[in-house]
Amino acid sequence: MRRSRRGWARLFASGLLAMALAPVAVYTLARTFGVPGVAELAVSSWVLCWLLGAPLAALASVLASLPLSRGTGRVEANATELRFEVPGARPRVVPRDDIESILSRDGFEYGVEVALSNGDALELVLSSDAQERAIIDALGFGTLERRAVVALGGPRSALRVGCGGLLLAVLTTMFSACGLALTDVPYHVVGDNIGDVMAFVFVAASLFFVGVLRPGRVIVGADGLVLERRFRKTFIPVAWLFGAELSERGVVVSINQNGAIRQLVLTSERNGSLVKRIGDAIRAKEDRPRVRMSALLARGGRSLEAWREGLLGLASGSGGYRGEAAPLDLLCRTASSAALPAEQRLGAAIAVGLAGDPESKRQLRIAVEGIANEKLRIAMNGALEGDLEEEALQDALGPSSRARE
Repeated sequence: MRRSRRGWARLFASGLLAMALAPVAVYTLARTFGVPGVAELAVSSWVLCWLLGAPLAALASVLASLPLSRGTGRVEANATELRFEVPGARPRVVPRDDIESILSRDGFEYGVEVALSNGDALELVLSSDAQERAIIDALGFGTLERRAVVALGGPRSALRVGCGGLLLAVLTTMFSACGLALTDVPYHVVGDNIGDVMAFVFVAASLFFVGVLRPGRVIVGADGLVLERRFRKTFIPVAWLFGAELSERGVVVSINQNGAIRQLVLTSERNGSLVKRIGDAIRAKEDRPRVRMSALLARGGRSLEAWREGLLGLASGSGGYRGEAAPLDLLCRTASSAALPAEQRLGAAIAVGLAGDPESKRQLRIAVEGIANEKLRIAMNGALEGDLEEEALQDALGPSSRARE
């Protein structure tokens, strides 16, 4: 396990910004409200902060962003906590409520990155993809269960943003002072307040450029993406997404917005994890009709006769048990799919039989003949012909809910 104190890294980067701006802001307010003693103190502290405080804050931010190794051990997860045990050390327990998101790791190693609510991150190296998925699912962070929050930029992006914003603010202040000197601005407009004007320009420009440069974050949910950056939030519905791939620029997300094709480039230190999560959301969108079909075809504890009545409405287009209808070709594909549970396939076969379309029934009979499981094949034929009995149904379902060919 490796832990990155990214929350502390951002805090120290914010300290750098505060060291540079706070004395200037205090000076401006003191001059505005006529408190000269405070203004002089602010000027003195500003020099100290720039020469000593800001470099120390920058160094602390860099050191905090470095990952610390905690050794190897056993990782366990359940619905309430993540537990990590290293031989010779106390177990590390992370409550489920302290976890903001979990993503698969980049690179060749299996593992997950756990983003904590305080901004820190835990990197866990695992033995297999199955263990990776088991931990994500156990904690309830699957694609359809919880959104994933991915910070754009890198662990030192806050420091780079702060330094870049201050540099641009200094240049803006210098150009503003030169502009005032080169233009015929009447003296009474600025006069002795030129220092106050420049201090205000510096603070305002710093805050503006920091906001512009901040990389923000992207939130990946089952319904789409939320892009948070540059003073605004942008929601992109999953229906508009049709592709995500890695490139030299980062993660390229393809968007089809009402026929207008465009690309969105996202850059994060976890590009591989991000593209995988967006791909999962796109695939989940494509699977949603099948998920809904599963619910519509489920017996749900009803008697065989009540189940048939609901499926009749589903196949005939009159709404059925849950007020919905299903296309006949989708019912045929569902009944023919060996990857689906037996109950779902039998429900689809009953619906096809009740629809009474000769061609659909003929195609499904051919598919049924390819079933090696004799009990399931008999039940499927009975479902298609409308004479399925409860005993044959139970024999086909067997001890589990899934029958394989």
